[in-house]
Amino acid sequence: DAPYAWSVLGVRGEGVRFADVEYDVNENHVDFPAITILGLPPISPFGNDHHGTASMGEVISRPNGTGTTGIAPSATAHFAATYPQFFVNVAGAV
Repeated sequence: DAPYAWSVLGVRGEGVRFADVEYDVNENHVDFPAITILGLPPISPFGNDHHGTASMGEVISRPNGTGTTGIAPSATAHFAATYPQFFVNVAGAV
């Protein structure tokens, strides 16, 4: 119940560092703050970044009047690629 946390507790993710670990993300999405890429840049083996973008958006989308607002829009965003050099390396991303 994010709206409850925002209105009653007054928190929106301040001081929280969030990292998504998967294939790819659109770090330039209009709803996103700056995203720090951890490790090597992501490469999508599927030719799109939809899943990673949707996952990040659920948490860090900014309330900017368009699109969605994430659960913790004030959190600091990070992304770690599990497919950075044409092979899957989940352990390396974590």
